[in-house]
Amino acid sequence: LDPIPLVIEAGEWALIEQAVIQRATLFDAVLSDLYGNQRLLHDGLVPSALVFANPHFLRACFGITPPGGVHLHTYAMDIARSPQGNWWVIADRTQAPSGMGYTLQNRLLSARTLPGVFDQYRVRQLAHFFDMKRESLLALAGDQRPNPTVVLLSPGPHNETYFEHSFLAGQWGFTLVEGADLTVLD
Repeated sequence: LDPIPLVIEAGEWALIEQAVIQRATLFDAVLSDLYGNQRLLHDGLVPSALVFANPHFLRACFGITPPGGVHLHTYAMDIARSPQGNWWVIADRTQAPSGMGYTLQNRLLSARTLPGVFDQYRVRQLAHFFDMKRESLLALAGDQRPNPTVVLLSPGPHNETYFEHSFLAGQWGFTLVEGADLTVLD
């Protein structure tokens, strides 16, 4: 926990936010294409070996359109300032990005420790993001019952991100499960 976090001015953050949206939209379009009509491969814009040799490409999911047509539900990027003061993207996180749970936990601790600073500088709240994330996970439930069962899948307590898994499951009111806890019926 950094007691004095990096502060980014609202106007500058708006530019970063636009870049995040643009990159997430691009990555979702690429995934949609790779699991759909594969124009990027057929047109030679993406080398097929790059896709088919990648162990994360799930051939069994080819042709499957997820609910709402969205393939990428969580995206994060690591950014850094260049020597000239511009923002650079140094990594994209398109799987299950680590950091959401730590971000929320750190924000909760900082807000409790420094409430006056948060009030004085109108620090942007994170609750809306986490509420939206929870609602989007609920909306993805296959049977649109009023209270679907949603679980958060974790590799277990020996995984380095287990704290986040258990913390987020508790925050969202989801059951934390491991693969061995699940059974497929029909």
